[in-house]
Amino acid sequence: MAVLWLTEQQVQAIIGHVRQQTPQPACGLIAGRGCQALAIIPAADGCHLTPEPPNSLETLAWYRAHPAGAPAPTTAEHHQRQWPDGLHVLVELTEHRAQLAAWDYQPGRVTPVELHIGSQPPDVAISGSRAQTAAILTSAALAFVLLIALSLYLLPPAPPIP
Repeated sequence: MAVLWLTEQQVQAIIGHVRQQTPQPACGLIAGRGCQALAIIPAADGCHLTPEPPNSLETLAWYRAHPAGAPAPTTAEHHQRQWPDGLHVLVELTEHRAQLAAWDYQPGRVTPVELHIGSQPPDVAISGSRAQTAAILTSAALAFVLLIALSLYLLPPAPPIP
């Protein structure tokens, strides 16, 4: 599962932008490197997703207020293809609270994304397929056998026994 890492300050900036724009639509860009958000760039004119990330950063996700209740994509939204492919942070805003959820929009499917909020990096477990695991273990075993064979080959000859 993909991870998007935001700090508490970045979450508050997103919520503040959404509250400020209510009842108008509020959208913006989340820019950064890897899974770490480094800049929140609100869209200047409603929800036209035109902001560009600074030169040294890449677009990680788009955020937007979600008018249909819970911060989950609707089937109609996905089929209308009104949003670009990639990660989206949907913000549900009520009078007393805000709720955020991240989703990965890809052609034909929408999958949840882990949203990590905090100052410390997320614990990301690295996992591979069974074929990748088998290839790594086979390579390690062959490297060990090669090391032993090379070590034995490079040993000097044994001295004669008197």
